Amino acid sequence: MITLFFVATRFLVLSALFLGVLLLSAGRIDFPGAWAWSAIVFSVALGTYAWLLRVNPGLVQERLAPPKGTDRDAATRRLVILPILGHLVLAGLDARLRWSTVPLAAQLAGLVFVASGFMLVTWVLANNPFASSQVRIQTERKQAVISSGPYRLVRHPMYLAVVLVALGSGIALGSWWASLSLVPLVAVFIRRTGIEDRMLHDELDGYRAYAERVRWRVVPLVY
Repeated sequence: MITLFFVATRFLVLSALFLGVLLLSAGRIDFPGAWAWSAIVFSVALGTYAWLLRVNPGLVQERLAPPKGTDRDAATRRLVILPILGHLVLAGLDARLRWSTVPLAAQLAGLVFVASGFMLVTWVLANNPFASSQVRIQTERKQAVISSGPYRLVRHPMYLAVVLVALGSGIALGSWWASLSLVPLVAVFIRRTGIEDRMLHDELDGYRAYAERVRWRVVPLVY
């Protein structure tokens, strides 16, 4: 059984690793954007999962410790490592070497995008009890089509959250160059969206009818 201590430790360690890469790359600890970015990642993630443990512990289990060997797109876990690591290293090096200058107002807007992306994840998890971290059909949990909340707008709002974070993260960290490093990450999730959408069309009852009502997969009016 997953406990609040496990969740808090997991997100604290992850956030500390992210912050550590940023500060080591920057060569200093006075890097306000890095601290603010890390604080958003940790606080929203911890708050969301602490709440989920109370209202839907089964979803926390599905997201943090899903069944092994059932992911239709296990490659994504490997493909996202280098873009994320490169993004953090570039942001830190940019802070050290001053390759680019981002106005404070733009940095604050970037932080708003990052926070909005993570809050969208919270909205998704509040509406979809089947929002697994894996691409799979959860027959053992009697998975059904979800069409409420953000699913009224797009079919894969979790990946819209990825787009929002990708758009804001580099700017929030004060680096235009770091923003470019997340372009491959968006491409990875476009690929994942296609895999997941085909699976749902083929194997989840009612999904085809839902997809006819909600045309856009990730970004309204675009994709």
